Amino acid sequence: MTEMDVTKVLLVLPDNWQLSLVETFLTRTLRRNLHDKQEGKIVRSLYKGESIQVQSELQQLRHKRTVITESTLCAHCRKRIDLSVFARSPKGDIVHVHCLSSSSSSSGSS
Repeated sequence: MTEMDVTKVLLVLPDNWQLSLVETFLTRTLRRNLHDKQEGKIVRSLYKGESIQVQSELQQLRHKRTVITESTLCAHCRKRIDLSVFARSPKGDIVHVHCLSSSSSSSGSS
C-alpha cells in the first residue's frame, strides 16, 4: 500500500466534504503512524541496550591482564612467545601475531 501524507490529503479535499467520508482512512493512517513511531522507539531501545552490553564486554576484555613469562608458549605453533609480538585469539589463547593471522586465514578457507 502506498503511504499518503495525511496533511496533503486533507488539503486537497473539497471544503464541503464531511469528515466522516475520510474517517476510515484517517483512523488507519494515524494508527499506522503511531504504531511505526512506537516500533521505532522499541528498536532504538533494543539497539541501545545491545550497545551498552557490547561496551561493557569490551571494557572487561580491555582490563583483562595477560602475563607472559619465559615459558609462555604460542597456542598455535607451540614455540616460546619470548620477546615476540603477541595477541590474544578470539578463544582467549596467547599466540604470535603471525600465527593468529595464519590460523584465521586457514580456518576461513575450510
